Amino acid sequence: MVNSLEERLKEHSNTFDGLLSLIPAKYYYDEETSSQWKQKRKSNEERKQSKRMKLDPNLSREVTAEQVMKNREKTAKPVIIPGQGKKQVESKTEEKVSDSEGFIKDQPTLIFDDDGELKDGEVEKEEEEAEEEVSSKVMVKPEVSHRQKASKRVDKDSKPKKASLTEEEKKAKQKHLAELRAKLSIRINAMKAKRKAPGSDVPGAATSRQQILEERRRRWELKKEQQKQRKQQAGEEEASEAEEDSSSDDDDDDDEVEEDGTAGVFYGNIEFADGAKVTSDLSTIRKAKGKKGPAHKDIKSHLKKLEKEKQKLNSMEADTRESFEKKKQWTRAIASVEGEKVKDDEKLLKKALRRKEAGKRKTRKEWSGRVREVHEQKRAKQDRRQENLRIRKENKGRSRKDQVKQLPSHKKLSRANTKRSRAGFEGRLKTGKGRR
Repeated sequence: MVNSLEERLKEHSNTFDGLLSLIPAKYYYDEETSSQWKQKRKSNEERKQSKRMKLDPNLSREVTAEQVMKNREKTAKPVIIPGQGKKQVESKTEEKVSDSEGFIKDQPTLIFDDDGELKDGEVEKEEEEAEEEVSSKVMVKPEVSHRQKASKRVDKDSKPKKASLTEEEKKAKQKHLAELRAKLSIRINAMKAKRKAPGSDVPGAATSRQQILEERRRRWELKKEQQKQRKQQAGEEEASEAEEDSSSDDDDDDDEVEEDGTAGVFYGNIEFADGAKVTSDLSTIRKAKGKKGPAHKDIKSHLKKLEKEKQKLNSMEADTRESFEKKKQWTRAIASVEGEKVKDDEKLLKKALRRKEAGKRKTRKEWSGRVREVHEQKRAKQDRRQENLRIRKENKGRSRKDQVKQLPSHKKLSRANTKRSRAGFEGRLKTGKGRR
């Protein structure tokens, strides 16, 4: 009879479990409505985690009521049977004490002396005292009925007590700390004096706010100059490396050039995007330098430069003048080969200057005519407005037939003066009796 009853109960439980496995958890437990008033604002990490869980194909979203029940059974608190709760609490407290004992044994306290060396004897004493304390606490059984009180007592007892110091040891410790503080203050004052900090009694230290600001500005400028020098050194190193690479490539290609017989060939100007140029024999690279002399379109400055060169040549002797002229011819030829425009022809420069001055005069004349025309139009508009106001005043009280017409606006007058053709008939159809 008992077996049949147990079998029947098992069958019934199996049937109910099967029904629970068919029901989705959200309809059985109704978690959405039960926890809607306890919801808290999610953080960004929690939002990202929930989004990942929604998009994860490995996680099944359709959870049944049976699976939820099993999960709750795993995480549920153990049921305390009346009369057996005390034993369970005692066993758990013993486990905690054993864990704390192992933790204390694994991690002994390290004590250092004033010179920074370990004290072996004191370390061993500390370990022995900790072991004695833990053993004495394990022997005494806690007579507590609640789990929270037992855990609190174990946590309190597991903490090692601090050894009380004698008066002599306290005085020695205070004396040692005072000496260390004195050394530290001396060291800080020495460092302040070395860098001439404001407030230190060192000759040259800043005493006012203006001096402090000036010192800061000087340091900032010095730092900026150092950064500039570092960048310049880095650029020079890169350029030297590039020259070494190019020289090694040129050494490899020298044999081929000598075989072809083109060692004395000069090429045109080759300029890179950063402003660097290749020499006419393609041997080295020249860095972009700031242009000296007058600007390209400053014709007057070019003429002044030519006049100064003439005066310089006239003051020279015959030999030096001849060498200077040869050097100038070579520089002019190399510059023209490299693609630079050499402006040293006095006649052409004077002609260009006259043309430029004529263009300036023309534009000045056009601009003055434009200004005069604008003033005249403005005056005409003001006069027309005054006349229209006078006519409107006179027309008050008159009938429509007797009223005087106002003057037309400037736009209407300009449109009336310009003869416009019909749209679509801009050309002229030449037809008539004369043309057959």
